[in-house]
Amino acid sequence: MKERWIGRDVDLNLLSQRIQRFLEAKNFLTRLDKPGENEIEIFAMPSDRGEGKVVAIKVYGGSNDFAVEFVGGQDSRTLRLFGPILTFFGGGFLLLPHLKLREFFEKLEGEFWPFLEESVIGLTGSARLQ
Repeated sequence: MKERWIGRDVDLNLLSQRIQRFLEAKNFLTRLDKPGENEIEIFAMPSDRGEGKVVAIKVYGGSNDFAVEFVGGQDSRTLRLFGPILTFFGGGFLLLPHLKLREFFEKLEGEFWPFLEESVIGLTGSARLQ
């Protein structure tokens, strides 16, 4: 999912640090990269090194027009298409690990967006101070 904010004057470095702390508070190991002038990427993996649980959060744009994108998990389209068929033929147990992984990302993303909205509100006008 991706959200965009316009006219907030947010220091994106501070916002990225808050995102990193949010993930670390949830026991993720994080790495912050700056591949471009107006782009920050935060990669995170649970400290227990859960297989397939890598999250990438991208922050890009300028202080007055920026977007944040949450990327995690696999495309659930395959599960939606083949899940009922597999279950009907007794292959539902094959879906269980994928469903648990999807549940993990949905829960994390559900907690992330309200946190991010609060952070943006709290950091509104912070780019002016730098």
